[in-house]
Amino acid sequence: MGRGDPEMHRLMLEETELDRRSHELAAQYRRAPTAEKEELKKQLAEVVANQFRVRQERRMLELKRIEEEVKRLRESIERRNEAQDKIIERRVAELLGLDDLQF
Repeated sequence: MGRGDPEMHRLMLEETELDRRSHELAAQYRRAPTAEKEELKKQLAEVVANQFRVRQERRMLELKRIEEEVKRLRESIERRNEAQDKIIERRVAELLGLDDLQF
């Protein structure tokens, strides 16, 4: 689940649209006659609540991606620890120019 994740992309677009809509409603509220302000405030609260929900959903996806990356890194470290002697031996041979002799 990386940057190319369609769900993450969808959430980012939705969040951007909700942000745009919240600014639009806030501007309408400031210009509106008193009689319309309560309804605009209610609409704004709904948009902000949706924006919060989308942002949380996006953060949960990002957290899941990070957790998967940490798991992958831990597994890699474990494998390398288990193969430490062989890795060191190969690197020494490579540095000494002996790696070509391993036919």
